Amino acid sequence: MAGKLCIFSQQFHHLIVITINVHDMPHIARLIIFALALTFHQSLWAQPPSRGRATELIIAGDNALQVLDLEMAIEYYSSAISLDPSFADAYMKRANAYSIAGRGVEAQADYNRAININPYIDYLYDTRAKIKILVADFKGKLVDIENFDGGPADITQDYLLLQMRSNFPMQLSQLDSLIAVDPTKSQQFAIRALLRWEGDDINGALSDANQALELNPTNAFAHNVLGLLQLGNYDYEAALASFEAALKIDDRYPAAYLNRGRAHNLMGNPLIGLKDMDRAIELDSSFALAYLSRATVQKGLGNASAAISDFDKVIAMHPDFADAYFSRGFARKMLGDYGGAIRDYDQTILLNPNEPSSYNNRGILRVLADDYAGAKKDFRMAISIEPDYPAAYHNLGMSLIMNHSRTEGCEYLQTSMNSGFMNASEEYKYFCTQ
Repeated sequence: MAGKLCIFSQQFHHLIVITINVHDMPHIARLIIFALALTFHQSLWAQPPSRGRATELIIAGDNALQVLDLEMAIEYYSSAISLDPSFADAYMKRANAYSIAGRGVEAQADYNRAININPYIDYLYDTRAKIKILVADFKGKLVDIENFDGGPADITQDYLLLQMRSNFPMQLSQLDSLIAVDPTKSQQFAIRALLRWEGDDINGALSDANQALELNPTNAFAHNVLGLLQLGNYDYEAALASFEAALKIDDRYPAAYLNRGRAHNLMGNPLIGLKDMDRAIELDSSFALAYLSRATVQKGLGNASAAISDFDKVIAMHPDFADAYFSRGFARKMLGDYGGAIRDYDQTILLNPNEPSSYNNRGILRVLADDYAGAKKDFRMAISIEPDYPAAYHNLGMSLIMNHSRTEGCEYLQTSMNSGFMNASEEYKYFCTQ
């Protein structure tokens, strides 16, 4: 039974189609694994006509990067940029390759271009470390909230969002009652602003933050809260000003340094942001969110080893924090440590068994490790949790084709293609129409 393998000609920018025997697939599996790589970073933005070809070049670049052929990877990414200069993902990919190659100036330039094209691309490349994880600015729990109206020395930002969510209704109701009795305490308005934001009441949150500052303009905590709200609203310049106001009041406020670093990173200045995060950790060596944020920036710059070191610290402090294992698994994949990455996804799934992307990503790693049976099981599990998951259908289809189950695999590619997954139509053509 014959199929086709498509390979890019870097020189001529077109597909070379090679007829292959499906029974020889295990011997060339590494050549077509690139078809799975993009599903780690799939976006749904509207695309120009050249986007499909540019995406295929990016996949070829990812494949080259997997075997550490950095120059070839950079050439593929550069070709994608030539075809589609507005493709933020291509700049982000090339920035990563430049960084791994030690070409920091070029990496920084590409990162800035990606951010300028799409200010939200930082989220696309790390959906596990969104800004809202910085919503909390407390240590441990909201203790003695009735009398909690001190300065920033009373509070640090190391209370994970997951904890806040578990107590959110009770805390908000309690604050509403306290403020109704005595509406003069600045800190209570600032705390309620965070809780309202967590409840997606952005207007109420902004009103509370501003009220907190009206009551006490020297409340560094309230400036920091206002900055977080502005950061969440993508108003980076205003957020930066708020964090700087907090630091003028208290120049030893770790949370404000961390959040200013996040603002710098989101404005396309990750190296400046890292300095602020370093300062936050210098002031508070047990500051888990600072390590988490610094790891995220390092990973975005391609510094996987530095990212893993920081994720290790987060996990040591919060061993039940599933997202830290998820992100560390991604960083380990960047280094080619597929076994370590799989173990991290094992732990992610143990802690959060209902997250389909964890199964999908572990399935990709199992394909890379030649564990097709395990990969198929993971992709099927992802689909059982989220039946409308085009990337998982695509990956299941490709893994079946690579393991001698062409007919069944093509059925899953057809499902993925019908759902609009950008890779599936070309792959269906090359593997399933013969």
